[in-house]
Amino acid sequence: MELTTKTKFYNKAVWMNPALLDVPFALNTAIDPRARAGKAIRKRQVLIDIEQTEEDRELIKNTLITGFTEEFKSRFKKTGGYNSFEVKALTKLANGGLLLEMLSEEGVKWVKSREKEIEKVVGAGARVKKHTFLVIIKFVPITLDPESEEE
Repeated sequence: MELTTKTKFYNKAVWMNPALLDVPFALNTAIDPRARAGKAIRKRQVLIDIEQTEEDRELIKNTLITGFTEEFKSRFKKTGGYNSFEVKALTKLANGGLLLEMLSEEGVKWVKSREKEIEKVVGAGARVKKHTFLVIIKFVPITLDPESEEE
C-alpha cells in the first residue's frame, strides 16, 4: 500500500504500515520538515538512567557539560568496537540521567547492545532505558474502536 492510497475506514489507515514511514525524510511533503527532523534526531538518541546518591547527583549537576562530554567520549573509546561510532551530543538531564545523541542509528543499536560496558563507562547503576515520547492525538473520539469497520 502506498502513502497516497485512500482508505475507507479509519482503523485501516491506522494499521497501515508503509515502508516509507520508517524513513524520516521520505518524499511525503505533507509532513512538517521540523517534525521529520525531530523524528530523525529521536531515532539517534539513547537514554541512560543513572541511580545515584544525592552527592553524586550534585557533582554531576555542577560539572560543566563540555568537560563531561570529553570525559565520556574518552571512556567510551576504551570500549571495544566503539571506533566506528561517534557521540554527537550529550545532555545531562535534571534527574541525573544522560541523553546521548549518536551520529547514526547503528551507533544507537551498538550502545543498546552493550549495556554492561555502558555501566563500566558511566558508573555503577547506569542502565540503558527505553526512551518514550508523549504523543497527543487530536480529534479522535474517546469512543473510537480501531477494530470496528463502521467508524
